[in-house]
Amino acid sequence: MTRPVEVALYGLTDGREKRIYKTDMGNADTDGDGLLDGSEVNPPPDELDSDPTKPDTDGGGVWDDMERLFGTRPRDWWDDQGLRVDLWLGGYVSYRYQRWCDEEDEERVECTHPASVWIYAAGGAPFEERELVVDGEGRGELVRGGGVMVTFAEPGGHWASWGEWTNLFCVQEDGSTHEVKHIGIQPQMVVTGYGHSGEITFHAVGHEGARFASWSSTVSNAPSGTGSTYTLPISSNTPPGVYIVTGHGELGCDHVATVVVLKVDFIEASSDKADNSPQQFPGHQAWPFDPNNSTDPGKHLVVFFKDVVDASLNVLDFDVDLDAHILPNSVSDTSLSETWRKISGPASGSFDRTDTFSVKYQNPKKGGIYKTGFDLGLAGCVESEANIVLPLAGAEIDSIVQADITRANAFASTVVSNYTWLERQSPINGVRWFVYSGRGDYLGRPNNANSQTVRKYNQVASSGMGAVATWCGVPIRLAKVSNFMVGYGAKKIGVNPVFGWMSQVIGTFNDSAASKSWDAGWNIAGGSAYGSTVSNLVVDVWDEADDKNQKLWPNLPNADNYVVPSSYWDEDTQFTSPGYLYLMNP
Repeated sequence: MTRPVEVALYGLTDGREKRIYKTDMGNADTDGDGLLDGSEVNPPPDELDSDPTKPDTDGGGVWDDMERLFGTRPRDWWDDQGLRVDLWLGGYVSYRYQRWCDEEDEERVECTHPASVWIYAAGGAPFEERELVVDGEGRGELVRGGGVMVTFAEPGGHWASWGEWTNLFCVQEDGSTHEVKHIGIQPQMVVTGYGHSGEITFHAVGHEGARFASWSSTVSNAPSGTGSTYTLPISSNTPPGVYIVTGHGELGCDHVATVVVLKVDFIEASSDKADNSPQQFPGHQAWPFDPNNSTDPGKHLVVFFKDVVDASLNVLDFDVDLDAHILPNSVSDTSLSETWRKISGPASGSFDRTDTFSVKYQNPKKGGIYKTGFDLGLAGCVESEANIVLPLAGAEIDSIVQADITRANAFASTVVSNYTWLERQSPINGVRWFVYSGRGDYLGRPNNANSQTVRKYNQVASSGMGAVATWCGVPIRLAKVSNFMVGYGAKKIGVNPVFGWMSQVIGTFNDSAASKSWDAGWNIAGGSAYGSTVSNLVVDVWDEADDKNQKLWPNLPNADNYVVPSSYWDEDTQFTSPGYLYLMNP
């Protein structure tokens, strides 16, 4: 599997390694040239790319890592001349050897140790014996008249490659001989996520007994260390950023590794259809949303029904943009194995993609609470969340209304049997049957435990009035259903149409939508088809509805919190029918 740093900084995923570059997915540096595969195919700004399967891409005798260090072109062999290798006395070489390409194909060597040294073949006499002349800064060059560099060759006659050269040469200083060997740090880079705590162990590598005189790190309060290993503690509150771990060589040469701490600063959710766009959700934490909290249900982006439907109440296409803002901001959206997902919510809509920092959740067509999650793809890193809320109206009440029609028929049969026609026209009796103690009203808030209305947007007064329900698939004020049921009952007991119309001014004067609802009940009681009459009514009434009614989305599951009027006591958690339907002795 691809090492995290290759994905985090260079976007080199397993698929690209396998299909495009033919590199080793289990080795971050396939060709062993000191450059990560991802850095070779997707180099930093102002750097040139190279072949991740060849340590010396252009075959010019200089490895790609040194070409990048000294600014030459790794795909042009002719500019390899003049590069150098730094040596450490005491058993270390800070960079691999480089060939000095001229007509004699010679090598150039620089030393960081301020002394006179001699270059020898390991275990034998020197091929070329030249003194190292050191300048005032402690550096110098092996020279031979006219500035031509010293040439080395293995006894077999061919030029030494890196692997051969590692243990081939020695440096002699003041009569003592030291083998020239390289040293480095593994891992070269570690990527971790904010909020994850643990320890990272670094090793000095390169030859048996490799070690550093001391270790240090730019992580705040990081401990120092010595020897062949160094353990760096990372706390859960280590700020995001790029940190350096340095192994300080015994003779002054430093080697470094990098630790990258990534953080989701925040998720921004936005939409041109949302009422409160944009909303920012700080990263690496859950954002609970409680629809039953009437004042502060939780942080969310809200999209109202009225803003995304046409004249026929069809939901139009719309998107919600989700952007993960990552620190440090130098990390690109192709750098990680990040993923988006829908944690919970209605079976509607989908992501346009899930593998980048900025995505769209497209075309949610059902009301509800959509909880989304973003994961950096790093072990131990907490997922970041954002809530998109399409607030539901109260649950569907059609089956309850139809059952109430049966009850209204029984009520009417009793009234007709016990009262004369004239008594049934009496306003006093009308008030007693349909107005007194709320006997003509549906009260409370219809709800469904698995598809809950959002109380913040569907408030109910202490009187039990004010809820928006769903009737035949369309949000409607519960008060209009009350008008419907009273109109139905009035017709069934034989109230004169004129008196029926006049009765609508009793209590609160009916608005246009209330009158249409009354008329629909009256007409169905007179023989009109229930299905078509109600279907036309709810759409017609919605067009005239207030802002609260039009904001809420249809809630299709049936209400499951219905109680009979005698058991009704809590407007927030219960829902009941008009009391006149249950009068034993009207």
